[in-house]
Amino acid sequence: MAGITDEQVSAVNDSIAQARTTAQAFRIIDGLTRTMLARLLDLNHETDAGLGVAGRNALGRAHGWHHDDRDDDRPADGYGPCELGRHEPHSRRPWECRCCKRRRIDHRPVTAPAGA
Repeated sequence: MAGITDEQVSAVNDSIAQARTTAQAFRIIDGLTRTMLARLLDLNHETDAGLGVAGRNALGRAHGWHHDDRDDDRPADGYGPCELGRHEPHSRRPWECRCCKRRRIDHRPVTAPAGA
């Protein structure tokens, strides 16, 4: 049986970080073997979480994904953080921001387009 290479670990780590939606990121995370999960948790300095559900949620958090939004399959709106600079949950509607009423994923930093 072939071992998992550092290049494979790096590629999976990048695919989680660059997922377009929270659901897509957690589909990748949920499909990981225990060995790959352990390597990714080590790479992201999340070694205390274990290899079960808590470990998978910790890996998602390490990349800015939140496990409560794991079923959200809509991409971010592309505007980036609001004037607060982060998602500030509303007390009665924690899935929307208190300031701009957008989702948590909509507050992810916007990457510059290629060639810009």
